[in-house]
Amino acid sequence: MRRRPLFFFFFLVLSLTRWCGLGWAAAQERDVRITVDAKPFPSLKGAVFQREPYLALKSLVHLHAETIYDPEKGTATIGFGRYKLLLTAGSCEAIFDGRPLRGARAPVSEGEEFWVPPAWLAPFGLKYSWDEKNNILALRWTRPYLLRVYLDKMGPEPRLVLEGTSPLRATVFKLVQPDRLVVDLEGCYLYDGLALEEGASEYFYRLRAAQNRPGVLRLVADLRQPVGFRVDTAEAADGRLGISLHRLVFGAEIVREETGSAVVIRTNHPVPWQQVQAAPDRLLLELEPATLVGPAAILPGDGEWCRGISYRQATPDRVKVEILLSRGETVVETSAADATKIVVRPARSLARLAWREDGHGLVLTADRSLEISARNDPDPTRLVLTIPYATAAAEQGERPRGTVKRYRVQPIRPGNEVEIVLELRYEAQFRLETSPDRRRVELIFTPPLAGKTIVLDPGHGGIETGAIGRVLGLREKEVNLDIAFRLKALLEEAGAVVQLTRVDDTYVPLLARAFFANRLPADIFLSIHANAHNDPNINGVEVYYYPGREEAGRLAGLILEEMAGTLGLFPRGAKTSDFAVLRDSQLVAVLVEVAFLSHPKEEEALATEDFRARAASAIARAMIRFARGERAKEETPPTGETAPEEREDQAPSP
Repeated sequence: MRRRPLFFFFFLVLSLTRWCGLGWAAAQERDVRITVDAKPFPSLKGAVFQREPYLALKSLVHLHAETIYDPEKGTATIGFGRYKLLLTAGSCEAIFDGRPLRGARAPVSEGEEFWVPPAWLAPFGLKYSWDEKNNILALRWTRPYLLRVYLDKMGPEPRLVLEGTSPLRATVFKLVQPDRLVVDLEGCYLYDGLALEEGASEYFYRLRAAQNRPGVLRLVADLRQPVGFRVDTAEAADGRLGISLHRLVFGAEIVREETGSAVVIRTNHPVPWQQVQAAPDRLLLELEPATLVGPAAILPGDGEWCRGISYRQATPDRVKVEILLSRGETVVETSAADATKIVVRPARSLARLAWREDGHGLVLTADRSLEISARNDPDPTRLVLTIPYATAAAEQGERPRGTVKRYRVQPIRPGNEVEIVLELRYEAQFRLETSPDRRRVELIFTPPLAGKTIVLDPGHGGIETGAIGRVLGLREKEVNLDIAFRLKALLEEAGAVVQLTRVDDTYVPLLARAFFANRLPADIFLSIHANAHNDPNINGVEVYYYPGREEAGRLAGLILEEMAGTLGLFPRGAKTSDFAVLRDSQLVAVLVEVAFLSHPKEEEALATEDFRARAASAIARAMIRFARGERAKEETPPTGETAPEEREDQAPSP
């Protein structure tokens, strides 16, 4: 007996649930066939809940309904014309056109789909019948209606779009005094909730509709001016009719820009245009299909490149704009910022590309003001200059010195863009300096070693020969001086001021070398040597710095890394030592042992110009990286190991 109340409560809930259509059972897998006005309509999606038909909300768009679904709230909005219906899943209460409405069955929300009982569509004028045995849901409109009219600007051309409940058969024509576009729809009736484009547009003041006679609905657009049109009937059978309107041309004018003047043709929608160079001093633009707003006009030019402008409606479908030129080529393009503008500019002609005397930049001059953008693309040692609306002759070449190694001038599109590609010897900062009239732009590089003073110390010299090769008899003092001269040229190219402790076969005492660097004062001191050992099998490169000097150790690690990588030498390490030239130098001081003269193959390499040039290049790159604050990728821990065979100018001081 105690279980009966619970049983009756469960039975009551189940009955109410079934009565309101809130059953929790999923839709039955049944093939629901749907017809609209007795014609099959496969675009509509149906399902069955508790033996009753439902329509998928999303598929109602094929009936020209506007739908919105909020899965979180379980609500959906259906709109036909200006009428709106707000439904809630699981509820028999709704709101239609701002008024409460109650139905027999509730909508169902299942996953990403919202299912609507067809009875809820009756207030819109859409009736239904359900043949459960044959699974046929028949929908029918009480009358063929025109539901909505709007101006669509999202497509390739502006269109006046008409949406109805049945196939649309239209007669479209124009009337004058006043100008009107008239659409007569055969077999169509005025819908109580007809939604017309609200407010005026650039084409018409207003839209209005009325039942002209039984079975004929007339739509009238009160035009601002005569407009050409084309009727698109591709979707008329599905209840959608498009009337493509000609683009509107509002005329042309001279506009002052930062880099000079331009002719701007303003439209209401992107217009197809064709450029015709009628003569060297005359440019003709044809815009089609297009309608000119207002009368034809003739305007004066800017007194520079344009002598005058004229525009007119050449044919019912075509607008012609003529520009009289004073000089030079022109560039015509649709504005990237605003596709409703066609812009005509004079092309800038690059008259000259000259190089700065120091090799660290170039100068561009043109007959008109220049606009230049610069980017590293993508390598930081490759700089690309882009000059829009310009012409230039193709050119390429190499630079013997300075920041730029190679360059290439290439027109991208004739009269539209010029690109200058600069391959740099090293990554460098730059700036652009523009003259007041913007006809001259100077690109100035800031070399990576600008402001740095570097002292190079070619080891040994004079009576101090240094190591001597075992096979070729190569003398170290000569190798050191040759590498120093090569390195000096590279460092100066990178912007450094370079001094040598000796420039010929002269002996310079140890203390004098360090004193020379301290007195300048310098930023970096580099002593250049070739190594030697009693064992001819010992080989490789090693770099020394004074213990405890962190920045010197960082430079030593970079030189070791670049030398080993470039020359293929065995990296013997970045080591600490009490060499006099290192300890007595009051700056970043390192000593590099390039290779072993006592090793036959390395002596043979040191005898070649190529090896010495690559050694100098490796040291120069290391110094540039040092100036940028870099560290070696794999730093070796410092050791106290000294050179295998000490010589006088390397010996530690007492």
